[in-house]
Amino acid sequence: MAQARRRFAGRPEVRFYIRDYAREDLPGTYLLIVSPLWIHHLEDSGKQMLMRKIFSA
Repeated sequence: MAQARRRFAGRPEVRFYIRDYAREDLPGTYLLIVSPLWIHHLEDSGKQMLMRKIFSA
């Protein structure tokens, strides 16, 4: 995260949030959501719920 923040420093259109969006609502709307490598640990129903949440953000 620190490396990404440095890389995009000075770019106000790039924002970083650290949150558990499987359990929390996503504030606002987004052009891109990047996820760490943990989604494969969810059950299929959890993956589907998470993808619906992301696509509606």
